[in-house]
Amino acid sequence: MPRLLPDNITIPSYDAYQVRIVRGDHEYSATFAWSRFDSNEQALHAAVNWRDQILAQLPDPGNGRGGFRTSPMAHKRSFGRVGITRYLKKDRRRSGSPVYLVYGINWTDSDGSARVKQFQVGRIGTFEWHQELHASLTAEAFRTEWEFCRSTGQVFEPDRYHGWTEVELYPFLPPTTVISS
Repeated sequence: MPRLLPDNITIPSYDAYQVRIVRGDHEYSATFAWSRFDSNEQALHAAVNWRDQILAQLPDPGNGRGGFRTSPMAHKRSFGRVGITRYLKKDRRRSGSPVYLVYGINWTDSDGSARVKQFQVGRIGTFEWHQELHASLTAEAFRTEWEFCRSTGQVFEPDRYHGWTEVELYPFLPPTTVISS
């Protein structure tokens, strides 16, 4: 069985170790060619040392448990805040391939699987402004509740958003604990 490499370290061309660390829009990387060291283990040791020094200087990744990006990455299409996207979706299954306005929320379920929750406003040209406002505020509440649950170690229950068109689930306000004296 092959030995697993430490985090952030790869072998890109079978003659060196490469360290890559990404924070926001910036990448920190270095290559440790095996030919520059007496052994591959020394090259790996140097790569691990370099990685550890860089990680000690950088902030937490913002996508780890309890940490979230405060602004969208430049190449992403976030709407208003990180994790919420406003986009048009064409339904090719229907006659004429109608186009719908959708708010999509990126989140991770309790098993660690990446998920997307969609709040479809309606077919373009057929909905009113208050329907879009309702969808966008519900998307905001969904993402806020998910972030709150994840950062506090609570279980997020997305099922309550199934009937979102009929109820007002926003704004999300964390439960308050009453302390009795």
